[in-house]
Amino acid sequence: MSQAITVAIPNELVEKIKPVIEIRSIGLNEFVTVAITQRLRSIRAEEVRERLSAQQTQLTPDQAFERLVTEVRMFERKYGMKTEEFQHRFHTGMIDDDPPDFYRWWILHDSLIKMKERFGFDQAT
Repeated sequence: MSQAITVAIPNELVEKIKPVIEIRSIGLNEFVTVAITQRLRSIRAEEVRERLSAQQTQLTPDQAFERLVTEVRMFERKYGMKTEEFQHRFHTGMIDDDPPDFYRWWILHDSLIKMKERFGFDQAT
C-alpha cells in the first residue's frame, strides 16, 4: 500500500515555473501570441496615456474630469455598451483590440478612476 507524500514548494519557485506549465497547457504558438498581444496593448496604452496626460495638463481638475466623462459616454453610445462591459470584454480578449478607440476608451476609464480617487469626484460614468 502506497502513501501519499506532501511536498511544500516555495512560492517563488511556483512563480518561476508557471510560464513553463502555461506553455505546455496551451501550446507554444498560442503562448507567444498571447504574450505579444499583451505587450502591444501595454505599449499602445502607454502612448495613449501620454497624449491624454499632455492634453489634461492645460485644464483644471474639474474640466479634465468633465471632458473624460463626456468622452467615455461618447464611446458607450458609439459602441452600444457600458464601460464596465467593455472593460471586461477587452481584458478577457472577447473584443478585438484593433480599433485605436478601444485603447483611448480604456485609458479614459482608468483616468476617471484615478481622478475620483485623487480629487473625490463622485459623478457616475
